[in-house]
Amino acid sequence: MTRRAPDPVQPTFSDSMTELPADLDAPSFFARYEQGDLPQEFVLLAARGFLPLPQDDLVAILSFLSVNADPEISATAHESLAEQPIRVLQSFARNQENDPDNLDRLARSIDDPAVLEPILRNRQTSDQTILHLAKTVSGNLQEVIVINHERLLRTPEIIEALEGNPNLTPDIRRRVVELREEYFQKKRIEDVIIGAHEAAAEEYALTEEEQAEFAELLAEAERVEQEAAPIPGMPDEASGDGESVWTKVQKMTISERVRAALKGGRTERSILIKDRNRLVAGAVIKSPRISESEVEAFAGMRNIEEEALRLIGMKRDWMQKYPLMLALAKNPKAPIGVVLPLINRLNLRDLKTLSGDKGVSDAVRQSARRLLNQRKKT
Repeated sequence: MTRRAPDPVQPTFSDSMTELPADLDAPSFFARYEQGDLPQEFVLLAARGFLPLPQDDLVAILSFLSVNADPEISATAHESLAEQPIRVLQSFARNQENDPDNLDRLARSIDDPAVLEPILRNRQTSDQTILHLAKTVSGNLQEVIVINHERLLRTPEIIEALEGNPNLTPDIRRRVVELREEYFQKKRIEDVIIGAHEAAAEEYALTEEEQAEFAELLAEAERVEQEAAPIPGMPDEASGDGESVWTKVQKMTISERVRAALKGGRTERSILIKDRNRLVAGAVIKSPRISESEVEAFAGMRNIEEEALRLIGMKRDWMQKYPLMLALAKNPKAPIGVVLPLINRLNLRDLKTLSGDKGVSDAVRQSARRLLNQRKKT
């Protein structure tokens, strides 16, 4: 959209603001506005988008005035913001160094999906901003929100906001229900399934060999922990019992995560299986409480450590389950040495699918194709 031309007659300023301050940028504008140091004429000029400032500062100021100013200023800023080139707004929305408050103001000042999508994808965007957008966005924007499981685990209220969205699509509603069943069970069910199992885990009868293996795993985790540098910005203490499981896990040391992986509940395992430390991810697979349904889901994951997939493939009992074996064979992240022996056990239909799957390695695809051709000849 083309920017409108300035009015023929420029507003006049008070004597103290006849020139643009040399140090003016978005943060200093916000501070002066809040202190009442800016004349109304100057603020109106800013709302019209006439300040000779960098684009990011201008967008930040227009967003600020859209949600903070009196009705006249707000309406003018809204209009000016809508006239900004879409590429400028998208660049501002994508900026990973942007202040979360700036992103929040823009999200509340504009309804263009092309701008809201990069805001939703920006790691700097606050959970409260996502919560606000989840109540009204439609179509593809709902998909962007629902795929960010980390954020949903951290702020379950976003799930509730999506459920109350009058524009929620049937597909997203189904996925929201699945997420709630997977991660946000009712407290009564948690007490039965998780709480009771937590107590049982402490009493789980381990063999001497398992006890020795777990002790060695914890010892190695503690050694790694002592050598590792502290995580920047990580809080020293938990904020209280009300925080989410995801938040608690993020604050754990390596050895604490290993213990949680071995003895924790299903929710802890679903988070810790994605840990980039091989000891933690491996401990999830070695947990005496892990179920076959969990293992099958993990076997198909492409965002977990290769070590976890290798451990799954080494468990003979699990590899007797065809769906679990198939999930591992189709996972491009699984070690070649684990996958190749499994190919011989696949049926013709799955061999055909695997032989044409460009997502797996060439070695797996060629092996499946070769075996398929051999079986067709017999």
